[in-house]
Amino acid sequence: MPSVFGRDSEAKLPDLCVGRVMTVNGDIRPSKMGMTLPHEYLVRDFDGLHGGSAIRYDMEKAF
Repeated sequence: MPSVFGRDSEAKLPDLCVGRVMTVNGDIRPSKMGMTLPHEYLVRDFDGLHGGSAIRYDMEKAF
């Protein structure tokens, strides 16, 4: 079935990273990771949710 991006929905990326974890010091095997703390960096601003408000930051610097 075609997707919205024009690719077959069954198409997959090559498994180039299977069995490896990318770290700042290079790739390692998952068994060598030890304890980890997964996290994501998110930006959100609900200030204007209930009406307009002034932008409180420089959009060029933020993005």
